[in-house]
Amino acid sequence: MTRSLLYARASITAATLLFAAALYTVALSGVPWLVIPGFYASAFFAWCAGRCYADHRRILAEHVAARRRALPADDQDTRSAA
Repeated sequence: MTRSLLYARASITAATLLFAAALYTVALSGVPWLVIPGFYASAFFAWCAGRCYADHRRILAEHVAARRRALPADDQDTRSAA
């Protein structure tokens, strides 16, 4: 698990909690404009989660590429022939 995946999971949790809190605030107060800051913060954390998930996938792809480059040349030939 990379740090990016950890941050992505935390961000998506924060986005979900902020969205629920915004809905709860509107349900209690009945004032619809109070939901705007909660929805904005929720959207921001969802965007952050998407960026972190993309960074996680990039890091994993870099590790796979580095592992493939580290293989000896004869191992690469046998893998491609199979």
